Amino acid sequence: MNSNLYNELFYSNGLLEYQPSDHFLKIPALDRPWAIKVQKISVIAVWDKMVGDDDTHFLILIDANAGIWPMMTAYLSEDGRKNLNELIATFELELDPSEKFDHATILYPNLLYKKPLYKDSIFHRLKRGFYAPHHAIGELLPEVTTFLNV
Repeated sequence: MNSNLYNELFYSNGLLEYQPSDHFLKIPALDRPWAIKVQKISVIAVWDKMVGDDDTHFLILIDANAGIWPMMTAYLSEDGRKNLNELIATFELELDPSEKFDHATILYPNLLYKKPLYKDSIFHRLKRGFYAPHHAIGELLPEVTTFLNV
């Protein structure tokens, strides 16, 4: 468990591990811990999204099986930010800090660059009303699932 106010991101030996602060773990819809091998990452997207009254930045990783691995980047520790920058360099992503993404937008792979990641469906909005899914998880667009071959 991570008892400080910052989320942690560890990147070592090809493994990326995300550990949210206990503060965010109290609200399951906000964040959850995960670990993924970097070689398994197939799609990377970003999203600037309002969560409650906070403008929150998410980096969303998708694996080859369409598993979704979101992280809140706004609250990363200093070491977590260094590891995030290393991940960004690994995938040669170009992020303009002034650019805002009002929907989940794909940055990697180049084939899907700047395309939306999720459908904007009434089904997902209704589902959100009945239970609290993670704020950065949605229904992948068919173009993304076709790319993943799932």
